[in-house]
Amino acid sequence: MLRGDNVKKLKYVLLCMFLLLLTGCSGVYNIEIYNNRYKEDITIVEENSKNWYDTNENGVTFKQLLDEEYERDNHYYKKKLISDFDKMGLNYKSDFDFESYSSLGIVYRCYQHFRVLQEENVITIITSDRNKCYDYYKWLDDITINVKTNHKVLDHNADETDKNTYTWYLNRNNALEKSIVIQLSSNEFVFNYENEEIKKYGIYIGIIAIIGIIILGIGIFLKLRNKKVNKI
Repeated sequence: MLRGDNVKKLKYVLLCMFLLLLTGCSGVYNIEIYNNRYKEDITIVEENSKNWYDTNENGVTFKQLLDEEYERDNHYYKKKLISDFDKMGLNYKSDFDFESYSSLGIVYRCYQHFRVLQEENVITIITSDRNKCYDYYKWLDDITINVKTNHKVLDHNADETDKNTYTWYLNRNNALEKSIVIQLSSNEFVFNYENEEIKKYGIYIGIIAIIGIIILGIGIFLKLRNKKVNKI
């Protein structure tokens, strides 16, 4: 018979095994919209090694799918394969202007309708409800979408906001009926990214200057003190 402590340990082990089996493929789509530049940083990762060589309905494994995607001719994306002992995946990075992002963004592959529109001074990014990536990739569990911007946000349907970042959480339960909508002002900014960089470097320079003055002051003080000692 198992004692109380052993029962607790067994339950803990079973819970860890259950969570391990639940672990699947997750995607994080980060886009920074600063001063009308669209910088994407996308990561797809599978942490369950049992799925790496599992085949889909077309007989293609997750590993083969990654290799094919890595070789795909997306010259406007920088790609990096992720291959560690505990995870396998792919990272994409890009830097678009408005026109390029509205026609070349990888989001097109997950939605039947994906629009980036600019009318007068309003930029609207909107998708259809259904996320098709869940139809194509049987390993995919969760997608997190983060939109970070210095543009003034006029409207959105994000699940969560944190300062200038707007986040949507997608999973297999809501992927059929969850659109992404955000409206930005094209000419109003919460802060200017370039000025923020200048401020940051200005602070660093200021700190270095203060340290230099302190060191110089200590050097002068020691020099004067040595002169007094020598006179005595």
